[in-house]
Amino acid sequence: MIYSPDSGARVRLKDALSNLVSLKLDVDVRKNWREAVSFVSMLKNVSLIFVHSSVQPEELKAFQDGINNVSPAYRPSFVITLRPEENVPEVISKHLMNGIEGFLSEPFTTGGVEDTLRVVLENRDKRIEAHKKAKKAIQLIIKDSCAVADETALERLQNDKKGGGVALKRMREIESQVRQMKGLFTESEIFSIVESAIEGQASKLNLQDFMATKPKVKFAPHPSKVVTKIIESRSISREKLLETLAVHEEEISALLEKQGGITPELAKSLARVLGSSEDYWLGLQKSYEAYMESRR
Repeated sequence: MIYSPDSGARVRLKDALSNLVSLKLDVDVRKNWREAVSFVSMLKNVSLIFVHSSVQPEELKAFQDGINNVSPAYRPSFVITLRPEENVPEVISKHLMNGIEGFLSEPFTTGGVEDTLRVVLENRDKRIEAHKKAKKAIQLIIKDSCAVADETALERLQNDKKGGGVALKRMREIESQVRQMKGLFTESEIFSIVESAIEGQASKLNLQDFMATKPKVKFAPHPSKVVTKIIESRSISREKLLETLAVHEEEISALLEKQGGITPELAKSLARVLGSSEDYWLGLQKSYEAYMESRR
């Protein structure tokens, strides 16, 4: 693409490019940067843009930002074209820090244009290859971070919000790696990579692991242990207990042998003979049942 407000310079450069038959170039010509950005947004694969030196640095920066915002497959290279009377070192110093990769002075000779094109496009190919390698690396890093995050969340969910320390350390390492590579990609590229990693990880997740996790229940002994401890501390025999409780022998025997539990009626008798409230004795039974249920 040629972007130049100078119509004469546009024609001369296009004629020089048309002579490079071996390179099979498709050349588009634009006189303002908004038209040029619109064209790139539609085509997406513009490899090189010639910008006339009459374009001011601020306008060039707006043009480059516009190109980045339309997310081309790979950012095109920029070459500044100079008029014959211009001071080349001065123009170079003005644009060198603006992402410019080449300079081409008039008159445009076929050999000079071809040499500039080959050098700039070779450098662009190297930049694209490096970008591809970096993209693969950050894809693996972000994919790893999604897996580690899910593993950590599941571990802490299953362990009463405890654990996951090793995974959290790994997450901090991943964050540092991503920060180091962030400058190599646009926001839209990062968003696309993250979105792809999340979709990939989501397809592997078993949501039942998260939804069916039971709350952790503390250990609760069988109520018979409490009853046995009390009667032994008070030197109450089983026979005496049966007599004072006034319940069926089978019911208290089943309780003491861990074959039965505390019913509301038995809770009343235990509260009357051994102390505490009915709710206390029934609570022992409920806690034991909840613990046993959590182990199934």
